[in-house]
Amino acid sequence: MGARVQGNFLRWLEYFVAVAEAGHVGRAAEELGIAQPPLSQTIRRLEHSVGITLFIRHARGVRLTPEGEQFLSRAYGVLEAQAQLLSLRAELASSAPVVTVRVPALMPAAWVAELAAGWPAFATAAEPHASAATRLRFHSQTSSTMASAAAADPDSVGLLIAPAITGPLTVHPVVAMPQYLVAAAGPDTGSSHGAVPRSLSRRDVRRVINSPVALTPRREAPAAFDLRSSELTSLGVTVLPPVREYEQEREALGDAVQGRCVLLRPHLKPMPGLVITELEAHLTALFDDAGVLGSLHAAVIGHPELPVVSVAADLPMAAASLYKLPTMVAFCQCADRGHIDPQQQTLLTTQHRAHGPTGTAICQDPVSMSWRDLVRMMITISDNAAGDAVLERIGVPTVQATAEELGMLATCIRGGTTHTEQLLLEDLPAADTATAMTQLMDPNTEPATRTLDPLLVSAITAHDACLLLTRIWENTAASPQQCQFMRGVLAQQAWGHRFAQAFAYPGVSIAAKTGSFGPLRHEAGVITHSEEPPIVVGVLTRSARRDKRVPAAEHVVGQAALAAVQFLRQYL
Repeated sequence: MGARVQGNFLRWLEYFVAVAEAGHVGRAAEELGIAQPPLSQTIRRLEHSVGITLFIRHARGVRLTPEGEQFLSRAYGVLEAQAQLLSLRAELASSAPVVTVRVPALMPAAWVAELAAGWPAFATAAEPHASAATRLRFHSQTSSTMASAAAADPDSVGLLIAPAITGPLTVHPVVAMPQYLVAAAGPDTGSSHGAVPRSLSRRDVRRVINSPVALTPRREAPAAFDLRSSELTSLGVTVLPPVREYEQEREALGDAVQGRCVLLRPHLKPMPGLVITELEAHLTALFDDAGVLGSLHAAVIGHPELPVVSVAADLPMAAASLYKLPTMVAFCQCADRGHIDPQQQTLLTTQHRAHGPTGTAICQDPVSMSWRDLVRMMITISDNAAGDAVLERIGVPTVQATAEELGMLATCIRGGTTHTEQLLLEDLPAADTATAMTQLMDPNTEPATRTLDPLLVSAITAHDACLLLTRIWENTAASPQQCQFMRGVLAQQAWGHRFAQAFAYPGVSIAAKTGSFGPLRHEAGVITHSEEPPIVVGVLTRSARRDKRVPAAEHVVGQAALAAVQFLRQYL
């Protein structure tokens, strides 16, 4: 059976070559512009991945083993092949045909970048025999003249602001271009930070918009201007006539700041499938104010065309109890294949139970329970003993393979609670786990421990956690019956903090899993509002302050999720 290759293997090879050529990890780190500890960890991870000891460490540095010398020659070949492929790509691009892409002047620059990045897929879908190496030349013009220009040029495509008369042109699906409500900061329209994007329903419009509205210039898209003007007028909102068009964006913003009007402007930042930069800044500020290192990912399930909110979503963190999510999926897949009977009873003895504050972990006597109920316990109340029992029964390699099959490329399952406890007791001068945890959370000493290192314990990212949950909700993580079981179990989580505290209002349901260990406070789940598609969100945090209770660190997990979910709801 071959060694498992990670998605960032080429970077590992570059690091390996740098260390081999320098003969010293510290000097190689300086040349690469990174710190020495991450480089050392990467080399060890590479050795573990390929199953070969590449270096002999000594006081003056490192030297290659015989196997390492053979590996180095092949690494040179792989990196040279990579360079040749990149060179070939540049050569093909220089000789590629040119297509003119006509875009509205109001189209956000980030949309142009997204269009350029997604052109190969679009071209192939529109014309199966089209060249993916086509070069694009962008030309800005109004929607009123674009249709005729595109019709006269067979080597061009255009993006029109709908509605518009397209004549003989082939029309592809319409994409929503969300708008900014830009108004003077005040109790009804904004905040102390100035104009901000808001999610408005039709019933909110008359209450919020108390000044005349300045629309985008009519000449840019006459039909769209007339349609929007008519709709706002029907809602009782005064629309500035076309003669009051602003020639420059800054003039309109100046009047808006002074309260003379409000503006409706296209979204100014990345949209389909990209980071929402304004919200990212807000979420980053939330994390900073709470004193945590935070990462977040959120998306609308079943709607890949809608925005994705992402803040350091690919940052690996120690998983804490989130390792139980892929463990649950692996269990359900084993049940589908007949490798395990979910109703079979198993006995958990006191000698073979992981420690923890809930469930069977706190029982003094042996506990007998079915496998599927142990899965339910490890999710609903984060029972560590149940989680490790299921993990041991399924096997760490199987759970890791399941994560990879789901597409969780940054996730690595190395063990459960017992594995973490063993590392903790090895790192700290403690006789038992309870004492070690007390030492770990001492804000005065903050001892170093491998249990918080994502390269040494089970690790996950916010993006991967959301990907797993999305697969469950789409019935692709296991059979539909097992996915329904998993959704039901996640909906039974007992905790009332983090997500549950933030979404404590009528008309919303939560199905989620928390993860907690020392300064780590995570949660990943699916938020569903009545008659709306579900939204998946994952928030991973590590607080700077080591203390058992840090209310701000607990609170920000839910608040960040709430901000992301409410932002995405405006597109539904």
